[in-house]
Amino acid sequence: ADYSVERGLQIKQKLGVPVEKKLVTFCARLHPQKRPLDFIELVRRFTGEDGIHFLMVGDGPLALEVEKQIVRIGLKNLTRCKFYTQISDIYAITDVMVLPSEYEAMPLVILETLAMGKPVVATDVGHIRDVVGITHGGIVVPNIGDVAALRMGVLQSLRDPVDSAAMRQVIDQRFGVSHIARQYLQVWLGENHA
Repeated sequence: ADYSVERGLQIKQKLGVPVEKKLVTFCARLHPQKRPLDFIELVRRFTGEDGIHFLMVGDGPLALEVEKQIVRIGLKNLTRCKFYTQISDIYAITDVMVLPSEYEAMPLVILETLAMGKPVVATDVGHIRDVVGITHGGIVVPNIGDVAALRMGVLQSLRDPVDSAAMRQVIDQRFGVSHIARQYLQVWLGENHA
């Protein structure tokens, strides 16, 4: 609710992202676990398709390799940002969040993206399938490294909008501070105190 259309346009301009295009984002450490090179390959597979732009936010041990690949391929449909302090700004301007991880538990970027009412496309690791299932908030790709499936997930997410309000409500009910606090109380103090 804090992000008007005008504010979103200002954020895109600040980042140098085309304001008129749909934005597909990767927001994670550039580490082998997160498979940022899969995202780079995804971007490459969208080369020449108008109307979609990509944003990569993050830094880490694979940063140099990522930069080399961007230059080698000559990607013009990607904006790279090493660090951004108001992460909700990134979620607000994102149309689809992609997380092609090799392993996870329950990544906060998924919960935060869904809480902002935005869909995710992510690999079937950790508890991602569970959260996407209860929120109906995106596409889960069964196989790690399946860039073709990631691409299809992005296209489907852009084509079939999610129910943002319903997603935000489910995230708040299942993962909001009040709910989690009650669960901690129940574990620490027992049933009678929950």
